[in-house]
Amino acid sequence: MLKVGLTGNIGSGKTTVAKIFSILGTAVFNADEEAKKLLNEPSQQSGLVNYFGNDILGSDHRIDRTKLANHIFNNKGALSFINQLIHPLVRQNFSEFCHLHSNYPVCIYEAAVIIETGFYKQLDKIILVTAPEEVRIQRVVLRDHTSAELLEPRMKNQWPEELKIPHADYVINNDGLTPLLEQCQAIFAEIS
Repeated sequence: MLKVGLTGNIGSGKTTVAKIFSILGTAVFNADEEAKKLLNEPSQQSGLVNYFGNDILGSDHRIDRTKLANHIFNNKGALSFINQLIHPLVRQNFSEFCHLHSNYPVCIYEAAVIIETGFYKQLDKIILVTAPEEVRIQRVVLRDHTSAELLEPRMKNQWPEELKIPHADYVINNDGLTPLLEQCQAIFAEIS
């Protein structure tokens, strides 16, 4: 089984690309969704509350991701703490996912920060989804009902695309003009 990282900055469209690869016949593990699930496991929640305090909890006494994000994206130490707490568990779950999906020729690990964390070195291939910054901002503002100003701290915690490209085996241009399906099909034909 080939283990392939699928990454891209916020708003690049990596989830859309992941859905295409899933339809084409790959197993897709969404690391960012897995991390969100892990945040509310009792053992992780207690560690987060010890570090950040009760103000990260919502009225349901679960982690409020918006409140947590306000702490993380404006504080490199807090971001590092979260990454050290959650990323090893996500990667362990990815290993289990690959084992459960061993009948697939390709298993995709979809995550925003594969290259920044160095995890790309543990994968066989890397696919980077790119899009112009103004397109990415517009997509996220519409998707998350947020503002460009609130999005800025999240974007600053991701490497610029030009630093990621040298680490990628494949680059998918998702500018909204270049046909996406054909790019995915060509890559799938090479990796499967």
